[in-house]
Parts: sequence; C-alpha cells; structure tokens
Amino acid sequence: MTQDEFEADLEQFLYNTYNIVRSDLPRDTGNLADNAYKLVKTPTGYKIYLNMNVAPYAGYPNDPGHVTANY
Repeated sequence: MTQDEFEADLEQFLYNTYNIVRSDLPRDTGNLADNAYKLVKTPTGYKIYLNMNVAPYAGYPNDPGHVTANY
C-alpha cells in the first residue's frame, strides 16, 4: 500500500465515522446534525467539532430515549 492509498483509505474511514455519528445525533429540527456538527479539513489533518454558536443546547442532551442521554 502506498502513502497515497493509505491517506485515501484513512480519509474514507474518517468520512464514514463522521456520518455514523451524525446519523445518531438527535434530529428534532435537524439543526444539530445538519448545521452544528462539522468536519473540516485543515492544513494538518481534519477537525470534527460541534459549533456551539449554532446549537448552544448541544452540550445538554436530555432526550431519555437517546443514546447520549445522561452523558
């Protein structure tokens, strides 16, 4: 496996992981999953984060039926 192939596989893994987590986010309005959860390519790699300015409630998941309840 070449370095380029490895980086392509790693990038695909990252996107797949991002989408798996995104699909598990609460989706009452879709704002958290669609607008606040971000994957950004940086000069040194990637950054996955929640934009708390877009969804300030993201730190307080309280839906008792959701997997992130009581975290």
